[in-house]
Amino acid sequence: GREEPLALIHAALSRYEGRVAITALHGLRGVGKTVLAAAYAEQQRAAFRATWWLRAQTESTLRADLVGLGVRLGWVAADEKEEPALATVMDRLRQEGEGILLIYDNAIEARGLTPFLPRGGAARVIITSNAPAWRGLAEPVEIRLWPKAIGADYLIARTGRAAERAAAEALSEALGGLPLAHEQAAAFCERLDISLAEY
Repeated sequence: GREEPLALIHAALSRYEGRVAITALHGLRGVGKTVLAAAYAEQQRAAFRATWWLRAQTESTLRADLVGLGVRLGWVAADEKEEPALATVMDRLRQEGEGILLIYDNAIEARGLTPFLPRGGAARVIITSNAPAWRGLAEPVEIRLWPKAIGADYLIARTGRAAERAAAEALSEALGGLPLAHEQAAAFCERLDISLAEY
């Protein structure tokens, strides 16, 4: 069930050659936005010289994680004060952002995130958020709930229980189409060696 959203993310980030590209994965809590961002980063690992995860839910974590990127890339010293270090990192991202993937995870809303996004350059940016309003700042990609058939396909593929199709469909429906809930259910069934119907 991940192939289509991964392809949408790749298309959105590939559209702007030589310029910063920003896409926002949005949807309900539990639909797997963070997991998809991580899967994309892993799938495209060879395409980037650096991938950096930023905790975007608060300004203080954003600042700390951006400075951490600067330290890791040798742009700023570990003991440099936060404000000048942050300014240096933002400037270097504009000048040397090509080949860098930034993942801003759990962003609350666009307005608070804007000052911490690259202002030019060629970095690639993925934002994950429950908020739907990203147009104008990022190319939005809505991550939807899984239909019953896709959820059942995932449960069967994950557990290897092709004979339990009816139970997989019933469980998928009970899980409300949330991909993360499907993963947890499959892992639980595997670990305890119980059927999908028993779960």
